[in-house]
Amino acid sequence: MRKNRRDFLGFTVSLFFLGLLGYFILSFSPDKNFSILNFSLPTLPFFFLLFFIAIYELFTFVLNNQRQGFFISLFATIYLILRLNNLTHPFFAILILALFITFELLFKKRK
Repeated sequence: MRKNRRDFLGFTVSLFFLGLLGYFILSFSPDKNFSILNFSLPTLPFFFLLFFIAIYELFTFVLNNQRQGFFISLFATIYLILRLNNLTHPFFAILILALFITFELLFKKRK
């Protein structure tokens, strides 16, 4: 019988990105812009990218499944984007959850 080994590199990457996300939250305000050369970049896309990667790596390690880690992290990121745009009704969260459950069942059936 073969056991599925968990990738501890993914766990360390998850801890690294969670630490980086914590530093990012404590150090930068959401309305601040990065100025690199003559470009001004907002901080929110960096936050969502760090959040997505950290949650993806964490749930991929915990569930030992990349597809489920991707769907959970995408769900959490989209939910936060909706909250940012003041779409806070519970119906939106239920719709997104139903959509991702449908995707999970669709991809699980194809496998």
